[in-house]
Amino acid sequence: MSPACGVASVRVVVRVRPPIHQEVQETDPSLLFIDEGSKCISVGKTSEQRVPKQFRFDGVFGPSVSQEQLYKQAAIGDLVKAACQGFHATVFAYGQTGSGKTFTMEGFNYVSCGVAPPGSLPQAGNQSFSMKGHPPPFADFKGTPPEQLGVVPRVAEALFKELQQACTGRRATVRCSFVQLYKEQAYDLLNPSPAPTAPGMTQGLQAKAGGLSGMGSALRMRWNKADDFYLENLFKVECASSEEVLAAFKRGVSNKAMAAHRMNDASSRSHCLCTLYIDSAPVASPSEVISSRLTLVDLAGSERSAQTGATDGTLRDESLAINKSLFTLRQVVLALSANSTQQQQQQQ
Repeated sequence: MSPACGVASVRVVVRVRPPIHQEVQETDPSLLFIDEGSKCISVGKTSEQRVPKQFRFDGVFGPSVSQEQLYKQAAIGDLVKAACQGFHATVFAYGQTGSGKTFTMEGFNYVSCGVAPPGSLPQAGNQSFSMKGHPPPFADFKGTPPEQLGVVPRVAEALFKELQQACTGRRATVRCSFVQLYKEQAYDLLNPSPAPTAPGMTQGLQAKAGGLSGMGSALRMRWNKADDFYLENLFKVECASSEEVLAAFKRGVSNKAMAAHRMNDASSRSHCLCTLYIDSAPVASPSEVISSRLTLVDLAGSERSAQTGATDGTLRDESLAINKSLFTLRQVVLALSANSTQQQQQQQ
């Protein structure tokens, strides 16, 4: 995001979820102090030998914050306005598995089919929490109250309101794509066409060879001068209202990879990117098109196999891929941060 649109290039806010039952029993709540006023989080106890570590952010939100309050106070609406003005913007949720990223971005209730009771962290060796023989968790759209909806549904609603107000004398179109990055491969959640099976290869063998069974073939990444890097044959559905965006989003959520493990009974096993493409042009001059993208990302959570129980099989492979990609993302962010700092010093 460019400062020219009136929004800081990068803003970081922290949301602290409520502790679950076992965390209340095993963790000292006084170790974490949240100061929303000064936008600081302190970790650790004050003693003669130690001083709590303090971290400052652009915003800090405690366990009692609602989805609506988070959306407003994190200034996500400003990104929507900037996108309508032609600036690219991205919102992504980052954190450990089970920290509330998917709840923040989606807000849907998830139903876990008897794998792990909600709000529990089973002890190591408890086989009742294995994924074997159990279907994956799924989103309960009808059972989710409207006030619980997260960032993506709220952005969709705000986007069409903003376009109606800001694009007077202009014609705007909105398209939506939804991609998941699963084990280093990109899959289209809105167009999960069956994967072509190679001669002599069953679907099961093809899945072991690197494809995601039931999700079609992986998309290929391409590059050209006009579009830079892009996914070949990515399906983009045109949406005339926020309801149509939400319907497409729900369809994609129903197709994404989910599982349950010891730390999270509804764990996203892939990084999910919902992108809204905005094109607008004056009615009198339709060739003068301004294009922008608003990308909403729910990253899979970082994991430790000793805590999740993912010591073999699919869960372990997914965990390795998740941690590898998050490490790469960290390196990218550090490089961008160093470059930004260097530019600021040169300007001074």
